[in-house]
Amino acid sequence: TNPACTGVNNGSFTLTATAGAVPMTYAWPGGSGNLTALNVPVTETGLGAGTYAITLTDANGLSTVLSVT
Repeated sequence: TNPACTGVNNGSFTLTATAGAVPMTYAWPGGSGNLTALNVPVTETGLGAGTYAITLTDANGLSTVLSVT
């Protein structure tokens, strides 16, 4: 979700893993977290405007980088 206004940090993103080996970890410039089950969404809030790179790594060590704007 985009922030409501410039300079406001109320944007968010939601991750949902649909395949892969759980648990998974994710890291982004604002922090990190865990996905412990498939098809269970995790939401990060408090984002300002911009593009964020999110690295998602599964239990087998396979990684991918996602970009959210």
